[in-house]
Amino acid sequence: MTVESLAPGASAFQLIAVTIDRAGQVKRYSAPSSIGRLPTWSPDGTQISLVALPAADGDPVVLSSDLSILLIEAASSTTKATIPGREAYWTKAGVLVLSNGSWRVGDRARDAQSIEVWNGSQKRELTTVVKLTADPRAQWPSPSASRGVTQTSVLTASPDGGHFAVHITLLDQTSSVRTFAVVRARDGNASAIVAGDTVNDEAWASTGRFVGYTLGSPQQVG
Repeated sequence: MTVESLAPGASAFQLIAVTIDRAGQVKRYSAPSSIGRLPTWSPDGTQISLVALPAADGDPVVLSSDLSILLIEAASSTTKATIPGREAYWTKAGVLVLSNGSWRVGDRARDAQSIEVWNGSQKRELTTVVKLTADPRAQWPSPSASRGVTQTSVLTASPDGGHFAVHITLLDQTSSVRTFAVVRARDGNASAIVAGDTVNDEAWASTGRFVGYTLGSPQQVG
């Protein structure tokens, strides 16, 4: 499964989900007509999770809108369930979701977000972004100084749902401070935090014990 542009021109920045089978047959999911960049498969391969966007990903209206996650039957394109949230990652333990949190006019990021696990209509909170940034290893400013400028994104998880990871970025006026947290689902505590460096390309081991990634360090000036 991957994503591609909805159409040339004005719609080029609107993404839709696409699946390709072993025979090369392509299936495009044109509804919703704009989605987030990381659709995921259910563990049994029968459904996909998509984050529906009201516009292209970079449009300012996306930040101010409460988003929804659609769980879609892959074969029929039928929506089986809708969950409030901004990102989703399917695991054997359920669908991990980054909540909408709240937003105020002038904010550069959503606030008061949490990571939840959903099974059917039942949800359980695993941790909050405030809890992760309060960890001394995150090197984060106080909650009052970081409200409205703490961006949380790129939620991923181990196949069994025992651990998950998320990127947290401070969007202040002078620089962007980056933190990458690997979190235990059972207690919501960070088992590892990478602060200051740029983490990309996360790949979880099938056993769920390890996550690999590429690492870039900030350039030293002077």
